[in-house]
Amino acid sequence: LIDPGKIAQAWRQPAVRLANLGYLGHMWELYAMWAWLALFLQQTFAARGLADARSRAELLTFAAIAIGAMGAWLGGWLADRVGRTAVTIGAMAISASCAAVMGWLDTAPMAVLVTVALILGVSVIADSAQFSASVTELADPSSIGTLLTAQTCAGFLLTLASIHLVPDVVEWLGWRAGFGMLAIGPALGCIAMYRLRQHPDARKLAGGRRVLDLDLIARLHVVAGDVDLVSVDADVAVVDELTRGGAGLGQTKQVDGAVEAGLKELQETLAADAAFALGQLEHAPEL
Repeated sequence: LIDPGKIAQAWRQPAVRLANLGYLGHMWELYAMWAWLALFLQQTFAARGLADARSRAELLTFAAIAIGAMGAWLGGWLADRVGRTAVTIGAMAISASCAAVMGWLDTAPMAVLVTVALILGVSVIADSAQFSASVTELADPSSIGTLLTAQTCAGFLLTLASIHLVPDVVEWLGWRAGFGMLAIGPALGCIAMYRLRQHPDARKLAGGRRVLDLDLIARLHVVAGDVDLVSVDADVAVVDELTRGGAGLGQTKQVDGAVEAGLKELQETLAADAAFALGQLEHAPEL
């Protein structure tokens, strides 16, 4: 059951709040893009003098939305391996970039326009499931149902605003501004998810996965296969696993001293060998 008393946790709990802000950035773009892409394409095709512009626009819009199924699957597959924040940041960065340039492609080569539309279709939905999954992993178990409901309601309420704003912005400033306005949402979502990535609670996401599986990389010999990576915690950046502070500096000095002593001993040995060899050469004529 929905517990109104727990809805405030969606904002009070920092990690959950950041996940929700990322979701709002995602929703600002998603449905508005789906709603208005067809009209943009139809007007673009008609301006180019293409026959049956409406049917062509409908076909490309269908392809852009349908290919999103692959994006959703790929996003989930990657999130289980490299982490939810990495996938959401990457997907929103790509979709924001595509949206930012889409309005400028009205006179671009057809291949470029189609490619960008399809990439936008994949990326705009690739991160969708990760926001609700993040809430289930970050929130108190007794609050999950309420917080998921609040997240969904806030997201669809926001998307109503963006859907209705697009035609007004387009009428005033054109499609470049219309799609540019949509790019703002995922761009801000990237910031929210990056901040979540830095939060200590981020290690609760996707089993703590925030970086690539380093053990797998070693097994694939991308790095030396004899490197022992067992001690590397999957949810902590590799730099955090290195020795730090005074202890690390002390260990560095010890290693440096040992290397210096070894080099000095080697130098003395080589000098003695060289002196002996020269002495032998000086006495060679006497023999």
